[in-house]
Amino acid sequence: MGATRGAATEDGTPTGPAPGWLRRHAANLAGGPGRVPGIDIARGIAVLGMFTAHVGVTSDDLGTLEGWLSISHGRSSILFALVAGISVAIVTGGPRPVAGDALTRSRVRLLVRAVLLLALVALLDLLGTRVALILGFYAAYFVLALPFLRWRPPRLAALAVTVALVGPVLAHWGPEVLARAGLRLPHDGSGAVTDFVLTGHYPAVVWMAYVLAGMAIGRCDLRSPRLRTGLLLGGLTAAALAGMVSERLVTAAGGVQPIEDQVMTTSSTFVSEPHPWSAPWPAAEHLLLAGPHHDTAFEAIGSGGFAVAVVGLCLYVGRVGRWALAPLAAAGAMALTVYSVQIVAIWRWELLESETNGPLALMVVVTLVAATAWRFLLGRGPLERLIGTVADRAADVVRPADDRASP
Repeated sequence: MGATRGAATEDGTPTGPAPGWLRRHAANLAGGPGRVPGIDIARGIAVLGMFTAHVGVTSDDLGTLEGWLSISHGRSSILFALVAGISVAIVTGGPRPVAGDALTRSRVRLLVRAVLLLALVALLDLLGTRVALILGFYAAYFVLALPFLRWRPPRLAALAVTVALVGPVLAHWGPEVLARAGLRLPHDGSGAVTDFVLTGHYPAVVWMAYVLAGMAIGRCDLRSPRLRTGLLLGGLTAAALAGMVSERLVTAAGGVQPIEDQVMTTSSTFVSEPHPWSAPWPAAEHLLLAGPHHDTAFEAIGSGGFAVAVVGLCLYVGRVGRWALAPLAAAGAMALTVYSVQIVAIWRWELLESETNGPLALMVVVTLVAATAWRFLLGRGPLERLIGTVADRAADVVRPADDRASP
């Protein structure tokens, strides 16, 4: 009585008890084979951190809750980009990069995902929420990552460091060069490529450093204790050193506010007519800053190192706290859906105008409960399922005919 009916082979031989309803859905919550719980947890932290950056009430006083919440500014989106790079590496073979026809299909999947992300962000942009939407930039990152899908971790890490050092110089002076040359800086979709790569809120000339660093991590054995320890300690060391060096150099240069004021008065971005070539240029001292969205080498190394440390920590806790942190992993596993619903909620209830963290707390609780319930009952998130299905079918189109004919 109450026994679960077993499965059988074609000749009627029992093969053992079939998994019950609870066991099947618990497997959904665990993510199934191939999922790395620690990466889902890191992605969940990133997306909830973006909630905080968007609607949270924060301060500079680390002695208060609002001060601690301010850590989300800049760092959560960087963590999001780093984990995106890890995911790209995982779905293209992990430690053993795909090759041949499998590589072609992987590139098709990424291209289709990029196109669908552009379509999704176009819809979200219609809401006009005053949130700097990152999904269109994500699409650009996926396309820019295509040439590097076969690279090994050392080359990817070296390229990430190079981008982190060179990219900020291009992002700081590149738009000014274009403006003073009489060229139009993009203010609408007609300049999307320029915006995604150079002039936008998350310019690829800097942010590809995080994606490439994530790809280097994803090409390693994520189960390795040495990797987890290296990410945690190395990331914290990089964050601490970058922060301390930046602070000393900025203090010697006169402080953050004077540097930012000088950039405001000399940058053509903030005036109706571009400055002439002979006018003072945005100060090089800007490149010493390490604050949120300064897009400098110190921010790339400092906040990027912080994100790497978070990933290392999550790989630890993902092993020992898999079930305790299942709600956070569920939110991370359907981060695209969660992020998009957040934008709709901000638009519907005007959450950017909140003067308390009550709406933020409510958003976090509802997200964790809803994501956990959805993953437990249905598995993949709705947008993840839709985009994944379309990308897979597109990849099947380019599969060789003999592969399509095989069972």
